[in-house]
Amino acid sequence: MHLTAETRSAGNSYRMENNDNCTVSGISLTVPTDDVRRPARGLALTLSHLISIVMNPLLMPFFGVLVLLYGTGLNYLPGRIKVYYILVVLLNTCVLPLVCIGLLNSVGVVKGVMLASRRDRVLPLMITALSYVLCAFMIKGDFGAVVVQRFLLAGAACITMAFVVTFYWKISIHMIGAGGTLALVLFLQHFDLGNFMPAVVAMVAGCGALASARMYLGAHTPLQVTAGFAGGFLISLLVILV
Repeated sequence: MHLTAETRSAGNSYRMENNDNCTVSGISLTVPTDDVRRPARGLALTLSHLISIVMNPLLMPFFGVLVLLYGTGLNYLPGRIKVYYILVVLLNTCVLPLVCIGLLNSVGVVKGVMLASRRDRVLPLMITALSYVLCAFMIKGDFGAVVVQRFLLAGAACITMAFVVTFYWKISIHMIGAGGTLALVLFLQHFDLGNFMPAVVAMVAGCGALASARMYLGAHTPLQVTAGFAGGFLISLLVILV
């Protein structure tokens, strides 16, 4: 990039020919260029977006159910029942909310599918909470998957909390979902329902990466991220244990 600028201060002239060289009162100087730092900033931005997508709160129930179905005693269930659970959870907790958000955006009720403002979050959060309850009801009674039901109801409780808080403050929904999923795997590990230590380590690392990503993107403050994680973790653990 070629950049030329001139200023005069105290009778001196300043002229920059490019990013690397400049002349001050006839003296040629070499200044450092920031070209080397640009890829780092671009990579960090890309990684932050990628982490936010992979650990989207709409995907957390799906990940949690996979852990329950294939890492606990529910692994004995027939394949068709597992597929049923996965499809019901994926459709009700991810696809249905996404479709509703898209429709609300198309009619102008919300401004953008990212739900950046508190005002845009209210109705989608209400719909998502109801879809979680519907999902738990659809699974109820099928082979006694009580833990799956409790996990979904914990998600509904977390979203309800986010719904209430949103009227007064912008809390991190990403961290609510991550905190709730971490509570699930810690519960499973503590009660020796399987070897979930790798999942615990992965979730702890994922929560840290997600918190950093949300703050790097400017989506939330440290307090909003911390509050979201703590709220999701504590509410989910309470509902699962009760």
